[in-house]
Amino acid sequence: MKDIGEEKNLSIMNLNISNDFNDISSYDYWKKYREFYEEISSVLKDNINKTLKKFVVTNYSAIPLDVLSFIVENFPIFEEGNIKSEIKKLPNFEVYDIADLSNKEKLDFYKTRMEIYFLLKKGSLNFNEYDIRFSHGAKLNHKDRDLLGLKASFLTLKDIEREEDFSHLKTFLERWEFPNSKFYENYLKLLEEKSTEIDFEDVSVDHLPLYLENFLEGYVYYNAKEYDTAYEIWLEERDKDPLTKTKKRYISRIYEYLSNNLVDFLREEGILNDYVHIPVKFSDIKRRSDYAREISNWKEALNFNLLLEEPSLKDEVLNYLRENYKVLPKEVVEYIIRKVPIAPYENVSKEEYDDIVNLPNLNFKNPNIIEEVEEEFYKKRYDYFEKILRGNFSSDYDGLIEYGFDYSTEVIRVSELIAGEVWNEREFNFKDAKGKIEDMRSFEDGSTIEFYKIYIRAYEENSISKEDMDTVLNINREELVVPQFLYDFIMANLYKIYGDREETKKYVEKLPDELKGKFKISMPIKKGFFKNIFKK
Repeated sequence: MKDIGEEKNLSIMNLNISNDFNDISSYDYWKKYREFYEEISSVLKDNINKTLKKFVVTNYSAIPLDVLSFIVENFPIFEEGNIKSEIKKLPNFEVYDIADLSNKEKLDFYKTRMEIYFLLKKGSLNFNEYDIRFSHGAKLNHKDRDLLGLKASFLTLKDIEREEDFSHLKTFLERWEFPNSKFYENYLKLLEEKSTEIDFEDVSVDHLPLYLENFLEGYVYYNAKEYDTAYEIWLEERDKDPLTKTKKRYISRIYEYLSNNLVDFLREEGILNDYVHIPVKFSDIKRRSDYAREISNWKEALNFNLLLEEPSLKDEVLNYLRENYKVLPKEVVEYIIRKVPIAPYENVSKEEYDDIVNLPNLNFKNPNIIEEVEEEFYKKRYDYFEKILRGNFSSDYDGLIEYGFDYSTEVIRVSELIAGEVWNEREFNFKDAKGKIEDMRSFEDGSTIEFYKIYIRAYEENSISKEDMDTVLNINREELVVPQFLYDFIMANLYKIYGDREETKKYVEKLPDELKGKFKISMPIKKGFFKNIFKK
């Protein structure tokens, strides 16, 4: 029976890992090593495991994949997990005895080849790192097929990134045969023929990384001018792709040839913002009602240079305005007529002109109105206001609220209730209008509601403070959703209460005859009004 001292000497002699390349790359060598390993004590096994783990980590690139798998599976040097699974994913490159190289040089070559593989795998665009390693590897063994296969992928990557029309790859193909060389030859033919019938079935993924394969697949469609398909292959759900920036650069040059929906998506998501600004054109506005409601889009579509370059654009915009002003925000319409001036009896009718320049200031950003019925709703809302404008109080309010809550509709309703009393009653109590304003108390008062509240308070108290009068005078008329006849009526009333005869007269003169007479009957006179007049 062997004592501990004899076993230790035997272990050192038999379990010293060989320095010979032919041994460490041999399946038979490791099989015998395993047999002896089974015979030693657990204490010695622990020491051997540490030595073996260090050896594998240092030299795995010079060990054939099947041999490496045997070592990992038969020696407990790695726990189940990342390292073990990563070793199984290593490329199945050929490992062989290279004539005329020393043991150290052989190990150095295989290490260099593996470093190149990992550079490619992570998608490094530091081409200087590749050049250094390829130069070193070629000096040791320039005919290695796996090295040549990696070199082809590197040259492809370089040509893609520098946009050199695969010139380096073409030259390389003329000189060498290597894994995937047939694929590359067929690929270049596809580009010449502008075909998209690409086949990756026989491609070696050890030499062609997946991200590079993805680029090449998308590029055949890009080359064939099927740009939407190229985009879908390249950029949909590929955020971590090392060539994402390169792909965006390619797409940014041809974005005008993409489908409208894709261009809209790129513009709205800002995907190409670092490469190109995608301007909104008038053609975009015509097909997208949501685009039409944003003034920033009109500023791009009607910039000075475009109007000079395309004289017909003015006529197109004018026709669009005449058809759509009812469903556009007031600020948008005002911008359009600054760029494309309108004149009654010249390019628009007098009625159209009045409607366009006196457009109410309504809200067009309402998530409560579903997209499919927005345009229909906005047209009906405008018609509701226009009816009141013309003294027609057959309310459309109930039909509008079925679309969903809309603050502007509620404001128009208040206008309708006040205007209805002013037009039809001899004495006013504004009960319904005050009730509607109370219903809106959870919202911050807009200028129209503030205007009405001051008026109702002044009417009921037959008095108005200087502060309230100043507030009224500082409200921009263009912001108010108030029919003109009602605005003139209220201003005449407020000035009368305030005691300003000239301003009262000025606004009364603007009123339709039906309201001029009613004004005299129904408007209360501020206390001391005549006394102030006689003093003057």
